[in-house]
Amino acid sequence: MFLATGLRLSGVARLLVEDVDLPARRIRTIAKGGHEIRVPIDSKTALSIDRYLDAREKHPLAHLPELWLGARGHGALTSIGVYRAIKRRYPNVHPHRFRHTFADRWLARGGSEQDLMEIAGWRTHDMLRRYTAANRRERALTNYDRVNPLGGL
Repeated sequence: MFLATGLRLSGVARLLVEDVDLPARRIRTIAKGGHEIRVPIDSKTALSIDRYLDAREKHPLAHLPELWLGARGHGALTSIGVYRAIKRRYPNVHPHRFRHTFADRWLARGGSEQDLMEIAGWRTHDMLRRYTAANRRERALTNYDRVNPLGGL
């Protein structure tokens, strides 16, 4: 979900079951500034969430509104719980790295900066520059052949 949406850890951890619209392939969450955003998800992520929701129905606390439930009958996962689950699977990765990766991949695949800002919930270009700075030069060099001003002349 992190790589498919670019959501922050807190945004993923606070999700409620009702925030997931699988037919529309959208997730509703609250961005850092407190404003609501709706982000698209790809079909593979939607399928994974659908499978999770099927398994979630068997959880003793399936009646809770929170999307993510802990194992062994524990309650809803907090941001710390989601963080620990990620660290167990990917020990050398901080969850926020997924947000940077999402932004880099978006731009590398030709996505517009304005659309990225909308999906990520950023209101200023400063955030765009901060999240995509690490690979800016590499993206520019890679995109040269695609947008070469002399191409076809």
